Amino acid sequence: MFVAYYFLFIFFIFISLKFFINFNSLPSIKKIDGIVVLAGGKGRINLGKKILKINKNIYFIISGANPAFSLNFLKRKLDLKGKNIIIENKSKNTIENGYEVSRIVRKLTLKKILLITSKSHMIRALIIFKMILPDGVKIYPYAVNDNITFIKVLKENIKLIFFFIKFFIKGV
Repeated sequence: MFVAYYFLFIFFIFISLKFFINFNSLPSIKKIDGIVVLAGGKGRINLGKKILKINKNIYFIISGANPAFSLNFLKRKLDLKGKNIIIENKSKNTIENGYEVSRIVRKLTLKKILLITSKSHMIRALIIFKMILPDGVKIYPYAVNDNITFIKVLKENIKLIFFFIKFFIKGV
């Protein structure tokens, strides 16, 4: 019976992501202290760059970048300019993204961040970041559209279940 409810829940999330949930309402750029882009998908960094061009005074954090790339290489490759660009390349998954970004957010005392990832990944990323980031940090989700499939949503939910098990039982 639990499995049937689980798949019904996943199907509801799939339909919601596909048609109803809008993660594309951009807050006033003046309201945010930083942009956090979760690397790994098309269009995410370019979207962050466009927002950075509107307000050059905010921090631009790319989390989950390939460890082989240096900050200077990525700045040249992505045509990024400024001292407020941070490349985080230690994390290998969304949970590690959350912890590494939390460390950066604490160090920079950021209070409002724009979180950029894909639409199918956003719910899991948002839940993880809300649980890991320091209290009082406001997260504005902004998603790059991707081809949402039931299988993608199912995988994201299975990963979320494993996160809850790790977080609450093992204390990640």
